[in-house]
Amino acid sequence: METTRDRIFELDHRSGNGIDVGLYWHRSTDRTYLVAADEQTGDCFRIDVAASRARDAFVHPFAYRSDYDRLFSSAPAEWIGSAHAA
Repeated sequence: METTRDRIFELDHRSGNGIDVGLYWHRSTDRTYLVAADEQTGDCFRIDVAASRARDAFVHPFAYRSDYDRLFSSAPAEWIGSAHAA
């Protein structure tokens, strides 16, 4: 049986200056999204991004975040899978 973790692949990840960003692809929905967390404020958000804009959003996640994106104090476990893209 396939689990959620089997369907989510981490495409890239970076950390620096208190900012943690992960770029993910959900295989069964073919959606790309990123999760960004700011250690200083404790804010964390997820935004869906078009595959064509994924790299730029990964480099500049706060430029892609809108006022309508929901902020979380931490990333829910279902946002992030343990399976990595090969």
